[in-house]
Amino acid sequence: MEVKSFLDISDQEIDRVNEIFFESSARTHFSSQKKRERFQYKYLDYYKIYHPELFFVLCDPRPIGYICGVPRILKEKKLFELLGHLHAFKDYYEDYPAHLHINLDQECTGKGFGSYLLGYFEAYLREKKLKGVHLVTSPGARNNHFYLKNGYTFTVEKTYKDVPLLFMGKSL
Repeated sequence: MEVKSFLDISDQEIDRVNEIFFESSARTHFSSQKKRERFQYKYLDYYKIYHPELFFVLCDPRPIGYICGVPRILKEKKLFELLGHLHAFKDYYEDYPAHLHINLDQECTGKGFGSYLLGYFEAYLREKKLKGVHLVTSPGARNNHFYLKNGYTFTVEKTYKDVPLLFMGKSL
């Protein structure tokens, strides 16, 4: 098992990361190819383009998961334009400045790989002297227990455009 930087993976491995993204997404149907590409850009490609240094792929030997994010979300004006719901939690970004997304091949969940990736990501953030990290999910998401188990115990629920959201943060 090896964690690779996005900057060091092959085109074939990038294709596998894209597959994992869509396989693990709650959204499976799109009315057009353009909407599918826009969804991928907002939740995956943005991080590849603007923060490849903070994009890590777990390989065994092929990609089985990835974690990506931004170090200081308040500096990400483009991301705020793409993901309007981020505005709902602006009061918490000073304490939890880094933002993350993580996905695993469905056959690899529950085996410690996600916790391993989180630990790797968090160690990188600590090296960069960041004091906290967060994610946004839904209050009823099946992954909430995973995040709580991994120390994401600061939680705030808000509603954005009639959609309930859950902010989960961890001090580093």
